[in-house]
Amino acid sequence: MARRLSGREKSPDLEFRALLPDGSVRNILGRGHLVHDAENKPIRMDGIAQDITERKQAGERIAHIVEELGLEKDRAEAASRPRASFWPT
Repeated sequence: MARRLSGREKSPDLEFRALLPDGSVRNILGRGHLVHDAENKPIRMDGIAQDITERKQAGERIAHIVEELGLEKDRAEAASRPRASFWPT
């Protein structure tokens, strides 16, 4: 923590959820860094907050589709495997 406050370590991005007054939930990405004076003392923090809700939702949809495709592939492979013969050889 001391290295981060001194500016020797990059601050991590933060993701969090915000509950709006209408009851909706938004996913927010926060990025920032400390600004130091000539004596290397932190004087303020600069940064941004970005709404990444749509990106998160798209990622969740993609993960769901990939999972579904994996299940379908497993089913197709199982269906194409040779089955035990019912007829005597």
